[in-house]
Amino acid sequence: MGHIFNNILAKRIGRDGIIKLGTGEKKWTDDDVVECLQITKDLKDKGAFAEGFEGMDYNTQMNQFLTGEVAMISHSSPIIPEMFNSESEILDDISFFAFPYFEDKPEYKDTHVVYTSGWMLSGTMSDEEKEATLKLVKYMTSKESIQERMNAAMRVAPYKDIDAPEDAPQIFKDMVEYTGTITDSVGEYFDYDTCSTLVDTSRNGILNMMLSDSAENTAQTIQADVDANRPQS
Repeated sequence: MGHIFNNILAKRIGRDGIIKLGTGEKKWTDDDVVECLQITKDLKDKGAFAEGFEGMDYNTQMNQFLTGEVAMISHSSPIIPEMFNSESEILDDISFFAFPYFEDKPEYKDTHVVYTSGWMLSGTMSDEEKEATLKLVKYMTSKESIQERMNAAMRVAPYKDIDAPEDAPQIFKDMVEYTGTITDSVGEYFDYDTCSTLVDTSRNGILNMMLSDSAENTAQTIQADVDANRPQS
């Protein structure tokens, strides 16, 4: 639900809106953010999710999809090796589509949420340690390294001009090709926020909202936590 909500944010308030939400220039109680929470909540009333999804574990979710019990699953490329290592009879029928956009917000049609890995480096390294660390980081972020890791793990990399392995499933090749067309990307809202409790508070709040709480109350709860726990400069 956290990923679905963040994608709705991206398609409603765009990259700048998500970044401003993280830096505090926008608040969770702003009308457009509350609207995104309400759209997320409305999906349940429209029957977009399986019954009892709020308490469903990962294995149950995967089994329902791979047996054809449900039509779609919200996920990213790491799910592909697991799917193709299963004995599912529907593998030839599985494809993907990017998160849809809103007709009344065409300006955010091409805004995509992209997940990347972060690097945390010490600020007290010696010159020798710094040189070795920079050498490692430069290699790990090089096209060569990204290609090697993608080939080994079958995870789409957020890079352009990367080729899928020849023996990869077609869905993976299609995802790699599509990723190369992305021109406007953004991360999760908490990637831009210094509030350490935001991930748990917001995702628990969204789950509670799907169970019973209102979008307005959810926004107020999350904003109160941010106000209390975001470090003051």
